[in-house]
Parts: sequence; structure tokens; C-alpha cells
Amino acid sequence: MRKLVLLLLVVLASAGLAQPPRSNIQKKRQQAGKIKVWVTNMGMIGSFWGFVAENRCEYPAGSNIDFLDSFHFVYGGVVNNDTCVSNGGGGFGASPWHELWPDSEMYDSLYMYRMGEEVDSIVEEFYSPAICGTGGVITGERYQPLSEMDFLAHYSDRDTLSHMLIHKAMGIDIWQMNYAWGYPDIDDIIFFESYIKNTGRNTIENFYIGFQCNLQTGDLDNVTGSIWERRDKISLDDHCWYNEARRVAVSADAPGGEDGTAESVMGWTILSAPDIDTKVITFKAARDWDYGVDEEEERPDEYAYKVMTVGEIDPPEETRNKVGDVQWVLAFGPYTLRPDSMIVAAYAMVGGENELDLYDNVDYAHYYYNDRRLAFSPPPPPPKITEIVPDNHKITLKWDDSPEYFEDTLRADSIFMDFEGYRVYKSRSKDGPYTLIADFDKVDWYGRNTGLQHEYVDSGLVNCIHYYYAVTSYDLPDTVQNTGPKECGILASLVEAMPGFAAGRGERVAVVPNPYRGDVDYTK
Repeated sequence: MRKLVLLLLVVLASAGLAQPPRSNIQKKRQQAGKIKVWVTNMGMIGSFWGFVAENRCEYPAGSNIDFLDSFHFVYGGVVNNDTCVSNGGGGFGASPWHELWPDSEMYDSLYMYRMGEEVDSIVEEFYSPAICGTGGVITGERYQPLSEMDFLAHYSDRDTLSHMLIHKAMGIDIWQMNYAWGYPDIDDIIFFESYIKNTGRNTIENFYIGFQCNLQTGDLDNVTGSIWERRDKISLDDHCWYNEARRVAVSADAPGGEDGTAESVMGWTILSAPDIDTKVITFKAARDWDYGVDEEEERPDEYAYKVMTVGEIDPPEETRNKVGDVQWVLAFGPYTLRPDSMIVAAYAMVGGENELDLYDNVDYAHYYYNDRRLAFSPPPPPPKITEIVPDNHKITLKWDDSPEYFEDTLRADSIFMDFEGYRVYKSRSKDGPYTLIADFDKVDWYGRNTGLQHEYVDSGLVNCIHYYYAVTSYDLPDTVQNTGPKECGILASLVEAMPGFAAGRGERVAVVPNPYRGDVDYTK
């Protein structure tokens, strides 16, 4: 039955009857730390409406090792004795189409802010009442950016869209936050919060919160063909498992195969939710979309809900050996969600160089969220780049001294004025990798003692070529907490520059042939 419904909807889509709505759909890349992943405002991570060809969830950054085809938030419940499931992506639930959408209003854009930045008034008015003091980490009366890259999104499951042919909405609105930093101990983690509110008129019984992951895990550099062929090849030997002690679902590349063996692994862990320790948790692993749950000619929503609520955890000794085109579902509940009530849940996407490193980082994620509430000793903020001066074959960068007055009151060693130095990075690509080209260290008891500067000249460049620069700041180690120096993220101060003569200063005009020959001096 489910396959027939999916086939019908695909046919209708090809006829133009199931096209995406004209909503304010957006995607942006979260790349403050070592995980570079596409985030959307439609309950989906990784892929975006099926058309992200390149890396969708790269870890570690710059490795070209991908982990996701797509990752979806899934919500299920019973409304007036009717089973409903709303899914951020296709292949699980009522249709192959997405069932979580933003509205066309401005506040449903996908917003990104960095700590210290001013927030748009429309964001403050719409998001602050939902996320401030309601159970998440934002406790003040108004939202202020918390991390080096905050993302804010809002979407709902309202079924007013013509393409949702058999989807029935529960009437939920979701405010989604994620936070990431680019410095050690926390750069392998992206924190997520979902503020789930029943904005309908009916109580949602037996409400479950879930996630569906479709793996495409492997090193894209080890396979050949078009990007789509390479993506297919890395998906042929994936596997997954669930670690109950840490509430983490793990995605990994199985040993061997055409794509080799990627040692790094990726996890999704449940950090916090009301009464989470007493809730039913389900983890089901599938190969080729077979979750091992009998469909019994049920409606797609009923089948998806059955998978989410079955209350079984597939043992890792089985799922590690279930190698191939792999998917998994993780869900927990039940809750009763009355009209105008809200549930706040938190999760983390966590990377690790190997399985043991992943578990260490998952433990860090739980500690930083549940014990520290993401309040931890930060690095100094980046300096403000005050001037970029292009010249013949060189670029001059100038920046202010604002990080030198930063006070970190969360240090254990009481050295609250802990600024130590600046570092300058350069790349030919905005996405990196970035090379350290200068380090200016304060003269004191720590470091290289090169002395502070607020200007750097990068020479020997090719004129009319774009270069990308970042100036970061870093602090002293905390000898009481036994932590090393922390450095703000590269992306926090990224600028673009292009060397060349300033207007009116150029040499004489010359005509050169195309193609250009590097062995000919065209200046004569």
C-alpha cells in the first residue's frame, strides 16, 4: 500500500501537481567548527530539496569525507484518534515530499548571527517570546547571539499546501536553533534546540520526537565519476549503531569498499528533553529502507508512526554488520502536547576521529549543554578589521585592539584579562583550507613573545586574484582547568581582498593575447 501511494505521488509530481510551494525556503552552511553541514528552515539537514551535489555534511572540514544524503526531523502523534506524522524530508511518512515548511513571512527566513552582533528587530520580536526563558539555554528576556554561528529557523506542519495530497497536520510550530564554535574541546560539536509548540486547537496524544538519517558516508576523493555517481558509490558500504549509555546514533563508513575506509565517524545524540530518562526510545536501522517493521497495508503515516514508537533498540552487534545503503530512525516519547503548550528538546551533531574520540566528544556535548548550559570560558572575540589596502602584488590588513580588553570571568585561574595574541590566516577559497601566515604574541610568561601588531602586509601576490583573510585572537591557557589556549573561529573575521593598483595609479595600458603566455614579458 505504501509503495503504491508513493508511486502515485511521484506520478502527480511529474505532472506538475505536487510542486513545492512558494515559501521562504533557504539553506546555509554551518561551518564554525570542524563539521561543515547544510542547515535549512524546513526540518532538514544535509540535502536541500534534493539538489546539494557537493559535501552535505563534511567532517573533518577539508577532508571531503561526507556523512549524509539527508537528515530529517520527524514528529508523530495522535489527534482525535487519527495517527499523524510530519517529516522534514521524503521517504518516510505520508509522501515523498517535505511536510515541514516555513511561511512566506520575513521572520521565516533562515537567520545567522555571531556573538556580539546586533539582531534584527523582526527576529527579536518573533523569536524572543518563543525561545527566551522557555527551557532552552537562552534565559534572558531577549535573544542575543550565543556562539560564533547561531542559526535560527521557524517552520510548521500546517497542511495548507496543495502538494500535500494525503498529509494531515497536527498543528505544530517549531523554532529551531543551532550553535557552533570553532575552538578546541567544542569544535567537533553543533548544538541544536527545537522549541515545539502545539498551535492547533486539539490535544496531541502520544507525541513522539524523532529523526531519520539516510547515510552517504565515505571519502569522495577515493571514488570516480560525476558527483552524483560518486555520492552513490560512497553509500554502498555504510553502517550504523546506537550507544544506549550516551543516547547517540552513530553513522560510519564500513571497512573496505571502493571508497576505502573513512576512520572518522559522526553521531547524533539526545542531550535534553522533558523526563527523557523515563521515555521510550526507539532506534531502528534499515538497509534499502527496510526497517523490519511489518507495514500490514497501513497508511504511510501509520507505518512511520509504528517505526517511531515500536520501542525497540536494534542491537549494535547486528546493525554494525548490516552494511550497504543504510538508514536509521531514532525517536523518543510519548508526550501529551495540549493546545498552546511547548516542548523544548536539545540534541547535538558530534564528530570524532574514531569511535572512542566520538564518545569523548559526545560526553563533552552533554557536559557543556546540561551542566554548563553552553556557558563556558570563551576565547577573546575577533578584532575588527578596520582597513584593507590593496596595492601592487600585495595586501595590507589593519585591525583594532578591541580583543585586548575582553574579560573572561569564567576562567578558573582568575586571569580574567586573558588576551594573548593575534593570528593571520589566508586562503584562495572562501571555504578554505586556511594557512597560518602570521602570529603576533604578547610579550609575557607564555608563548613565542613576538610582540603585538595591528597590521600585516602580505606580499608576492598575483594581481586581480581574490584572496581571503582572517585575523583571529587567542587567550592564555587556564592552568587550573588544565585547558590550552582558545582561539576564536576563522570565519568570525573573514574578509576578501584583491591586490592590484589603486585607481589612477596603474601602469601604462597594454594589450595581451588570449591565451596568455607566462613565458612572455608583456610589459615591454
